[in-house]
Amino acid sequence: MFRLVRGELDQAERHAEEIRHFGETRSDRMWNCFGSVTSGAVCCYLGKFTDARAYHENALSNLDPSYRAPAPTPEDPYVVVLSHLSRTLLYLGYIDQSLLRRNEALAEARRLSAYNLAFNVAFALSQRWYGDWAAAGPQSAQTMLRSADELLAIAGEEGAPAWLGLGNIMRGWCLGTIGEAAEHIPLLIEGLAILRAVGSSLLVLISA
Repeated sequence: MFRLVRGELDQAERHAEEIRHFGETRSDRMWNCFGSVTSGAVCCYLGKFTDARAYHENALSNLDPSYRAPAPTPEDPYVVVLSHLSRTLLYLGYIDQSLLRRNEALAEARRLSAYNLAFNVAFALSQRWYGDWAAAGPQSAQTMLRSADELLAIAGEEGAPAWLGLGNIMRGWCLGTIGEAAEHIPLLIEGLAILRAVGSSLLVLISA
């Protein structure tokens, strides 16, 4: 994850392969699964979308519920895999399948939010706008605006600057799309400044 966040994708790909190899040589299905999750994310950023889809689908089929509690990242692995698979399917042109997986991810994140895991809702919302934009273009602005407002509300409650930055960017894009130019540029500038200040990997998501 360190290499992925820094954009050092070749090294990240090698580390992901090592994780899978670790799981395979020890017959450890959990680490094999997490290795597939990581490989899928890295391959998506490298533009290896067919490989990314295969890794995501392998992770999804092997993701036992018992693996979710000891996950190596704060996001729930099931929400992560569904979100990343959705994005990969989007890049491959399977819009309907992408939206289906995206909706599954958000529904699961909302279910988890009942257990005070609002972080997963923020993560799923941050992934949602790509599908909305791809499926409906500028007509998605109102839907995306609601997602941005919800993300900003979570950021305020959780004290999470990364989500605040991304929420401002999402809101700024939506306002610009619907013609409210006076507000959208300051929000975009503020959002980017916040993300740069926290060194967030969300900048990778925006630029990809």
